[in-house]
Amino acid sequence: MEDTCVKRPLPDCGDSEQKGTSEGFCPDWDACMPFGGRLYSRDGCVQFEASATAPADGVYDRVVVQGGCITGVAGQEVASYQPRPCTETPCDCGSGSGGGGSAEVSDDPANLITEDASGLLAKLYASGSGGISVSGNGTQSSPLRIQASAQTARGYVQAGNTGVSVTGAGTQSSPYEVSHKAGTGPANQTIAGMRFDEYGHLKSYTAPSDAGTVNGVVGRNGIEATTEAASGVVTLDLQETVHSVKGTYRLGGFDVDVDKYGRFQQIDREVSIAAGSRYFGAYLVGLDALGNITSVTDTTQDRTVVYHKASKRFTGDSASITFTTALVGNFRVTLHAASVTSASISIDGAGVTTDHGTDWAGALSNARYALGQHTVSVSGTFTGPGYLDVEIVTGY
Repeated sequence: MEDTCVKRPLPDCGDSEQKGTSEGFCPDWDACMPFGGRLYSRDGCVQFEASATAPADGVYDRVVVQGGCITGVAGQEVASYQPRPCTETPCDCGSGSGGGGSAEVSDDPANLITEDASGLLAKLYASGSGGISVSGNGTQSSPLRIQASAQTARGYVQAGNTGVSVTGAGTQSSPYEVSHKAGTGPANQTIAGMRFDEYGHLKSYTAPSDAGTVNGVVGRNGIEATTEAASGVVTLDLQETVHSVKGTYRLGGFDVDVDKYGRFQQIDREVSIAAGSRYFGAYLVGLDALGNITSVTDTTQDRTVVYHKASKRFTGDSASITFTTALVGNFRVTLHAASVTSASISIDGAGVTTDHGTDWAGALSNARYALGQHTVSVSGTFTGPGYLDVEIVTGY
């Protein structure tokens, strides 16, 4: 019989050729392999792609899974036991006859384990004395019982002061009784709102309602209160200042002695001057006998105040100048004229020694003139125009 099946071409999958079936080609697929490898099918050919970093041969105790595929493994060191040098080498598992042996018991004084013919024994020893008895062996069925003998325990109690009384024999039938004696304090009294019983115990307190009742004295604002315990007397005094103020101080024209409490102890007058007016710059200042300023006048508003020099021009045959000085000193007077035949200079009406030339005249006063208003005049035979100058100097 003739084969009527038509062979369909198959993909080349390497050296071998595979025949397809009548059902047609298989679809492409992928499957992950451990550690990043994969197995896949393309165009009917199955391919394997190995992992680039496959783990080394060995036994691992942890596995990493990602996306349903094993992607890694990890190992962990197995715990090991290193016996101490004094430990006997253990026998292999299953070896030995199960018979007896010997164990080395520590000779430490605190060790409770002993070895006898029957084996190892851990036993606790306890004993009592002085009225204390111990029974039992310390096991669960026979625990230790420590008991004191009531007949041997005895206490002694005595009063520490006369306000306490002690009665009884200290036994169960006659126990000790310690009592506070009555009448040893402010019995049944009320003092400053405090109520005391017959034993002197404070029982209650009621704040005093009488405004005249004084319960205490407190010093404030520089006042110090000191109470004498024996008499209950309160003494009030000034407190010492925080910063020391004791000393002598100049206040105006007086010296004031101050003690450590800030109190004036003595006042002495130390300044005494002639009352009057004095020039301080352009101001005329009034002073009293203690140096206190009584008035201040601005002299620049209504008069000429001379500090060092005054000058006036004249045109005729006489010259005079009136001015107010702000300095103390001698006057040096100079007259400059067109011609001078004779000249006489006076200060405040008193003549002074005068010198002159053909066109000048001059004088230097022997006296020093105080602050205030002065008039300088020149008389004689001279003609202007010219200038009359006055300087405040120190004469020699």
